Amino acid sequence: MARFRESEALPHDIEAEESVIGAILVDPAAIYRCQEAGLTPSDFWDHTLGWIYEAAERVAASGFSPDIVTISEELAATIALSDPQTGATQSRLDVIGADTLTAMISRVGFTSNVGYFANIVREHARRRRLIAAITQSASLCHRTDIDIPTLYDLVSQSLFSAMSQEADGSHLVGNDEAIERYRQLLHRRHEMLDNNPDAFVRTYWRKVDAMLGPLQPGYLVVIGARTSVGKTMAMEQIAEANAKRGHKVVFYHLELSHHTMLDRCVARYSGVPLWMLRTGYTGREVEDALNAISTWFGNITYVHCPGWTAERIAADITRLHASGRCDVAFVDYLQKIPASNTSAFTAKSVGLQVEAFKTCAEKTGITLFLGSQVSRFFKESTTKRPTMDDLRDSGEIAEKANVVIMLHRPENERENNDSPTEEVWVFVEKNTDGQTGSARLIHVRGRFLLGDPVEDDDEDSAPEQPWEEQPEPDEIDLAVDLPF
Repeated sequence: MARFRESEALPHDIEAEESVIGAILVDPAAIYRCQEAGLTPSDFWDHTLGWIYEAAERVAASGFSPDIVTISEELAATIALSDPQTGATQSRLDVIGADTLTAMISRVGFTSNVGYFANIVREHARRRRLIAAITQSASLCHRTDIDIPTLYDLVSQSLFSAMSQEADGSHLVGNDEAIERYRQLLHRRHEMLDNNPDAFVRTYWRKVDAMLGPLQPGYLVVIGARTSVGKTMAMEQIAEANAKRGHKVVFYHLELSHHTMLDRCVARYSGVPLWMLRTGYTGREVEDALNAISTWFGNITYVHCPGWTAERIAADITRLHASGRCDVAFVDYLQKIPASNTSAFTAKSVGLQVEAFKTCAEKTGITLFLGSQVSRFFKESTTKRPTMDDLRDSGEIAEKANVVIMLHRPENERENNDSPTEEVWVFVEKNTDGQTGSARLIHVRGRFLLGDPVEDDDEDSAPEQPWEEQPEPDEIDLAVDLPF
């Protein structure tokens, strides 16, 4: 391959650059993990490798999978050199060589660490830009025809121009232009809700939404509970409610199979117990439920992803969002996700995973729900219920989240197996937008359904032990507007 060598003294790591490109050629999803790291074509020291990365980005932006075939076609269609006298041209693929692309694939080991190599490439590029700015500034300082005030301005512009490439959009200047942009934002929000009242993501539980309001783009919402209380059920129901209202939903499940997810969905909408569906029951209730589900089912994508790292899930979210297939994502659940860096302490590793999801939500502008287990030590507290301090493995989970919702099923409800329903309490323990509190929901056993009770008390918060005095409701208002 032809190499572009600026100077051997400039910071670079050609092996890291080749590792990035090789990973993309082997695993098309690697391009999205590189984009998550902020890597750009200009970050490559070897400009021919930058060409390959640029081609991969263009292929991905067109909605196709960036593999060796599509990338080669893109490179072949791009002119690299032309002779003005003869009119002869060479494509970028001609310059690089098709054999070189094939050889790079054979040198690739694991593709899961592509984000690590992308960060190395980007860091060296940052250093080179600063060196170039400092070199230019030194050259300006030797010019005696420039007065000192002008020299200060030129040097500052040169230095901060290089730095601004790493902080684009990070500064909001409080001027008239910023005020006008905010007015336009308010107008767009009003127009969006006027055209579609369901434009924002919600839980569609009355009292919970009264506390949270519409969940904003870029928010990370953590739903925590102990095992078997219903965090998966809650996320499934929120996902379906938003898919039904036109949102493009992606649900990443690391534990349950696709068939199990569909069984639970049909049980929720048909009222037929899960065990009957697994015997092949196809009564009228099932057919009615399937017909109703089919009207919105195209808005939801299930991804069964055991063994996927947080970075890989975040990259897939970025890919689906770029293709218009994801504006709200659900990840079930955090403790099932393997650590990218096995040498890190558990708490630190979990913190990095949550940070990856938070960054993904902010960069894509989606709402992202993340399930989490709680530690068993909550039983030693006076309230005997888990709080966000009990989220397992790391205090950084609650720290990085915009919203933390804790689910709790009282022990006496757990023991009362004869009743068709049971209480599940929702505690909003953190809310970036302000209001916190609690709400009582009813779980319909066997249907994986959480609904608002028809008649609820008017208090905004639950008593310390609310399950001791609440009567068993006779009816259930199905909060997801089921087809009955």
